[in-house]
Amino acid sequence: MGLLLRVLVFLLPLLVFALWWRARTRVADSESRAQIDRQFRWGLLGSAIFMIAGGLYMMGQGTAPPRGRYIPPHTENGEMVPGAFVPFDQDTSPETETDDPETSPASGP
Repeated sequence: MGLLLRVLVFLLPLLVFALWWRARTRVADSESRAQIDRQFRWGLLGSAIFMIAGGLYMMGQGTAPPRGRYIPPHTENGEMVPGAFVPFDQDTSPETETDDPETSPASGP
């Protein structure tokens, strides 16, 4: 569902433009062209509304659990641990290897 929605959000404005271009090149009189231009504007407005709604829908499809927090990547026992979302009640605070200010690379003379 998500992939189809993303493809539609991307292709819908192009499809509306292609339909407008084809209809406009087939009509010769200016009154019909004005009507096609009005329809194109409505189609463009509909496309914009669909894109905004699709974008808002995709923003709501996050990967974080509803009650969780992000633990950034860190090192534990000399090994890199990737970042992850964990529940609030789980105690997995990242600990640094260089808690001593004298051995920290950022310490000055």
